[in-house]
Amino acid sequence: MNKRISILIIEDDEDACDSYVDYVKPLKQFNIVAITNDSSKGIELTMSRKPDVVILDLELQKGSGSGLSYMSWYRDCYMENKPIIIITTYNSSQYIHTSVRNMGADFIFTKFADNYSEAFVIEQLKIITDNLIEQKSSDKILNVSMTKEQDIARYKHLLFDEFNKLGLRPKLAGYTYLADAVIFYKMYSVKNNITRELADKYHKSSSSIERAMQRAIETTWNHSCVDDLLEHYQGRISHESGIPTNLEFISYYAHKLDLL
Repeated sequence: MNKRISILIIEDDEDACDSYVDYVKPLKQFNIVAITNDSSKGIELTMSRKPDVVILDLELQKGSGSGLSYMSWYRDCYMENKPIIIITTYNSSQYIHTSVRNMGADFIFTKFADNYSEAFVIEQLKIITDNLIEQKSSDKILNVSMTKEQDIARYKHLLFDEFNKLGLRPKLAGYTYLADAVIFYKMYSVKNNITRELADKYHKSSSSIERAMQRAIETTWNHSCVDDLLEHYQGRISHESGIPTNLEFISYYAHKLDLL
């Protein structure tokens, strides 16, 4: 195989990360593209770097987030070629193992096993990676006739990429509401009652949904690079506040989905 296999490592143990780097460095077929101890950052890196393989620590006790939150995103995300997922964990629960497999994990290595080491994980990856990547690529051929669920997953993937360019981060409370609002606007022509639809979905008051979305937009405009904002958002902006209203923001991205 001529292709170098790119690896993203999401791990909070610095010694383990160093072991991966030391073991992979002399191997010509592998390339570690990034290392993080933050599951949200891991999602961003998965989208931007598009690794072939993700080695994911399930607990991330010394980092931020968890491997479960990453796998929840992975299960629902739309990507043309999803990476191979290798889970490493001290958790021995068969329920947890079954759950992450159902979310899309390909392999699970328990860290308490006698033969476990970072070198062992890479050695196992060497054995399976040729056939598995070929199989995964063929499995991801897109069906021209997509279901509504597939459409929603594709829109979420596109919006994640667009919001990331803008500096709108998933950690903001209004992030999910804004993404859902764009999809409601796009797919169901819901315009005047978007907030009420979201309130029903999340069992929140309409006013709290409205405030959370506006705070997410305000935070993004206050902290993001002006050049990024000008480049990636070209919709209407309120003359009074200097930032988009919720509806201006939502409608802009709903129409932009047609162009992506």
